[in-house]
Amino acid sequence: MIMSVLSFSNHSFAAEETLIQGEQAKLTASTEFSESDDIIDWYFTYTQKVNPEDLYKEIRFQMKFSENLELLGDITEIEKPKETLATDSEGWYYLKENTQSAGENTVYFQTRIIEKKQDYTVTVVPQLFESNQESTGGSFQQMGTQATYTCTVSDKTVANAPNEALADSSKAKNEVAEPNVSEEIGSLARLALPQNLSGDGYGQIPYGAKEISSLFAPVNGAATAISNQRPTNGENDNRPYDLIELSGSSNWISIWSNENNKLDFNKDFSGRVYIQFDKANSDGLAFVLHNDAKGTAAITSAQSKQDGQNLGVYGQYNGKLGKNKFGNPSGTAIQNSIAVEFDMRANVNNDPGDDVGNAFDYKLALPAGKEQHMAYLFPGNPSTYQELLISSGNDGKDNKWNDPYWLSLVARKARLRHYIGDGVEAVQQINGINKGWYEFRFDYEKGKGLNYFLSNPVNGSRTTTVTIPEKDLITNLNLAATNNTAYWGFTAANGAALGTTRFVFTETPVELASDLKNDVKNVEGSSVQVGALDDLGPTYLPDGDSVVFESAYELTESDRDFTLNQWSAQVKPEHVEIPENHEVTISYQVDDYPSSQITGKIDEAGQIVLDSGDLTIEAGHKVKWQVTLPTKKLEGEEAVKSSFYSTVTGHFGLDTENQNFDSNSSYFWIKKVDRPPVIANLTTTSSDQTFTDFKDKFGIVFDYADDDAQPEELTYELKINDQSFQTGTLQDPVKEQFTIEEDQAIDLLNGGAFVRGENTLSLTITDATGLQDTQTLTFQVKGYLGYETLTDRFAWKTSKDKLSSSKKNQSRTSEMQIKGRDTLSDNSQSRITAKASAIQTTTGETIPASDLVFLQDKAELELPEVSLSMNQLYKYSTSEGLLLKLSDQSPTGTYSGTITWAITDAP
Repeated sequence: MIMSVLSFSNHSFAAEETLIQGEQAKLTASTEFSESDDIIDWYFTYTQKVNPEDLYKEIRFQMKFSENLELLGDITEIEKPKETLATDSEGWYYLKENTQSAGENTVYFQTRIIEKKQDYTVTVVPQLFESNQESTGGSFQQMGTQATYTCTVSDKTVANAPNEALADSSKAKNEVAEPNVSEEIGSLARLALPQNLSGDGYGQIPYGAKEISSLFAPVNGAATAISNQRPTNGENDNRPYDLIELSGSSNWISIWSNENNKLDFNKDFSGRVYIQFDKANSDGLAFVLHNDAKGTAAITSAQSKQDGQNLGVYGQYNGKLGKNKFGNPSGTAIQNSIAVEFDMRANVNNDPGDDVGNAFDYKLALPAGKEQHMAYLFPGNPSTYQELLISSGNDGKDNKWNDPYWLSLVARKARLRHYIGDGVEAVQQINGINKGWYEFRFDYEKGKGLNYFLSNPVNGSRTTTVTIPEKDLITNLNLAATNNTAYWGFTAANGAALGTTRFVFTETPVELASDLKNDVKNVEGSSVQVGALDDLGPTYLPDGDSVVFESAYELTESDRDFTLNQWSAQVKPEHVEIPENHEVTISYQVDDYPSSQITGKIDEAGQIVLDSGDLTIEAGHKVKWQVTLPTKKLEGEEAVKSSFYSTVTGHFGLDTENQNFDSNSSYFWIKKVDRPPVIANLTTTSSDQTFTDFKDKFGIVFDYADDDAQPEELTYELKINDQSFQTGTLQDPVKEQFTIEEDQAIDLLNGGAFVRGENTLSLTITDATGLQDTQTLTFQVKGYLGYETLTDRFAWKTSKDKLSSSKKNQSRTSEMQIKGRDTLSDNSQSRITAKASAIQTTTGETIPASDLVFLQDKAELELPEVSLSMNQLYKYSTSEGLLLKLSDQSPTGTYSGTITWAITDAP
């Protein structure tokens, strides 16, 4: 136990000291020192008395710490504040008061010891501001008779010599030494130290509860239920765990670590257990270490209805060991043991004629109705049991257990010696416990001892840390005879009580031979795992992305090989997509050998199961599994934290019983993100990705999707050869086989975006936030050789009375046009030529082909002489272009013939 002394201005005190005492206000200070975690709690209380003058008061202070201390967090917590604690850039903290009634504000903060010293100091600089009204000017003045006050906590244990080392197993002894206790007990009255533990604990099983089949031997005792729980409501992060319950009257139980999982006092260890007490209806339980010869079957042999007070570990309630023998009850207790008891009842029956036996807590100074207490004891050590025979005047000072003088009298009741420190007989009150789950923590420091405390994880309240000295561990556990190892576990009992006590194991104090670790990665292989309490930060997985769950098992240390029968994992089905066929592809790898793939099963609850086919590995080898699943798109939530854990099932060597090894949970954030549009299956409307100039209309076909876009939100831009070709708005956020097609054919002559040969298109779709996707594609454009326009019918109509006697050119009935197109090359050398067949009637009258002439630029040409350029439009009036020579000598009738236009290469 740490005895800490707090002093102010050379005045030492153990609880609270008044720094400043004025007519209207005072300032007091107190402290608590927890050696197990090197934390000092500081309390500074400003109390205002009734203020008839209605003065506006404001106190401010600065804190300065010795170099061996560091402040934990901010000085921001106040109990019963009148106004919020404020601070400024110069390091002053302000407390304001403006009331005529009395009031009190307590400023609380913590410091951590960063260098072990005997003294730790905080210097306080308090100042007070007073005025008739808040708006009235004034200044802060020194508060009290001094400008500064130095507060010192002295750790008396720093100067102590270290405890003796662990027992040398080569010097084993059979005798068990008595603990260091006070020789003078007096009237047997003992202290019950006030406790800080308060409030309801966790309302459900907290995260970390474990399955215990691989650690513990079968439970000893009746009316005990060990049930495997598989929650789905978020309790324990939906991980399976084993719940141990004791209920009903006249029940005694014990549960111990198996031979392979004993505590090793050759090195430090720590552990954690969650307990749900039934303080109104049960007797309680005890955390016990032992080296009883019965091993995993150890339990008290005192199991009468009056022995509920022994909590399954102590001896019987009195000295009646047989019909005529009145001996020390320690013989019926678990031998070579140390117990930390959580006692729900004060067994303080003081009637010497009553053989009920409620005397284990005789004269324990506990308030009525607040009997719950905590202490450590040595159940198998005779010195733990003091005989009580009040009527004879024996108050426990003398050991009268086997005195023949007393054998004719009633059996003497036993009173237990409780400890909270080296030789300190007392108990800690824990009457502040209520409903819910509380945390019991213990840790062993080699050369020092076993530290423990009970806490409420909801509000952080806890008992003061108690240390069981090293020398008491060595002697009472007989460590010299066991290579410094011991069984560990719990005992519990109900005598006449009917209540139910529950507990679950969390952190175990033994190193397992196996190590199972998880990771969560994205598909690129980067870890996205975060801490269990981490808020959303830069590490997350975008919703809808695939997540890779990874689990690695290693047999770290073992003389036997391990056969893996099954690997299983639990993911959250509300966050990942479960395949319709409930099959998943699992990649597994042994050491650094190539990985293999196998099909496993996943159910609707998100449990993945893979039978390993009795894979056997030796120490130093490992197996890794990976499963990839898509995450679900988030609808209403902006982000969710998901988790995953895994379990390996198998057996060591030739064991027939399987063991489960659970990993810790791995956590990761899934964040809703504004995703860019996605373009897929982009192609052109041409099956062979080739278009011909002048003949083909250009078009593209594609799929696109943007799940978080609104109708008409998406816009697109189509570029051909880096030139913007077309833009527009897309009606729907998601569409398949969407087509964009030009109204006109490709035109290589008019300086457009297309070029002859290979062309590149890029399609970009953009959402309202600017996120976009771009896809590209190449296609071909071929040149064209042919006619772009050509009048294909020529007609003349006249009568003989309008013709002259000599042949003259006659106008056509309509205009004519002709344009040849050659885009096979950049500079076309081709020409357009013409020739005519004879023109005749159906009755055989003929007009010679030579009568067809071509008038261009007022020059009359014979048809064979016509030569027109390509890629140029020629337009002729009715009196130009192709003309027919006629005279009044031309036979009458309806004539027809053929004009042949040809595109030829230039000579």
